[in-house]
Amino acid sequence: MMKQSFKHTTSLVSLSFAIAFVPTLSFAIEAQPDNQQPTTTGGQSSFCRSLSDITTKTSGEISSRSGKLSSTRDTADKERSSNRSSVDAKLMADRKTWETKRDENFSKLESLAKTPEQKAAVATYIKTVKNAIETRQIANDKARTQYRTAVDALIAAHRSAVDTRVATFTNSVKTAVATAKATCATNPQTTVETFRASLKQARETFSAAKQEDTKLGPQIKALAATRDAAIKANNDTMKQTVEAARTVLKTTLKDTSSTQN
Repeated sequence: MMKQSFKHTTSLVSLSFAIAFVPTLSFAIEAQPDNQQPTTTGGQSSFCRSLSDITTKTSGEISSRSGKLSSTRDTADKERSSNRSSVDAKLMADRKTWETKRDENFSKLESLAKTPEQKAAVATYIKTVKNAIETRQIANDKARTQYRTAVDALIAAHRSAVDTRVATFTNSVKTAVATAKATCATNPQTTVETFRASLKQARETFSAAKQEDTKLGPQIKALAATRDAAIKANNDTMKQTVEAARTVLKTTLKDTSSTQN
């Protein structure tokens, strides 16, 4: 069962990779190195003249990254849904196989019962076993459903945080560009310095918030561990119930056999 959580984690990590390159846009729109003064031609610095190109490039890059992020999420959702469907289909098939084998064994057991007491004991045993199995299946299905619901909630929260982080970075870049356009003509040198400082702050803020991504994998693993522990407890309870019923059946059959002899 743990494999499923790892697949989820892998899909989610890929989302982090998809957005990890967003801050590199800021490098692409810096006009000059820190130690170089903005050159001026016709009363306008080269930095100021490049702002329109910077705006176009930035918008294109952000749109491209957003599209890739959306595509990655769609792929992850489809993979998660497909994995769950496969798990459910296999479980249903296995349960049907196990049920068929049990019914065969129950029929053999019923054929061995000769007296009314033995038949009653076998009937009680069969009913107890069936009830125990049904109870376990319901409990295990509940554990799996709770796990999936919790994973989906984590993914939704993670995506919301990512969207907020990307939006904050994008708005910071757009604001820096707009501010540069407004002040570039009157004070190009200060504008360049302010522009670089704004982009540096945007990158640092984005990177600091991105550290939260590392918490997602462990959270999903913890949910899987909770699910697995619940399933193990349900299975153990069923086994104990069946073993107790089997002991009672053996005792009853032995006693009635001794009475007949």
